[in-house]
Amino acid sequence: MMPTDKLAAVLWEADRHLNTLTEALAEWNVSPTITWQALESDRARVRIVDQLLFRFIKLQDTVGERLIPATLANLREPFED
Repeated sequence: MMPTDKLAAVLWEADRHLNTLTEALAEWNVSPTITWQALESDRARVRIVDQLLFRFIKLQDTVGERLIPATLANLREPFED
């Protein structure tokens, strides 16, 4: 795979995580503020929190482990793997 192809694939993946994260955050912001106890009993809100956390972690991993190295490779910059 060429560096530009790899970069495009990683950008697509990061965008996917970011879009899903943005949608979950918008859904979270629509709901009124609740206590932790109320949150624990609301399965729909727990699902949103899970989605927010999962997508944030996946986005961080994608940027750190794949996007930055792919960008540096595309720019032909030296980096340590």
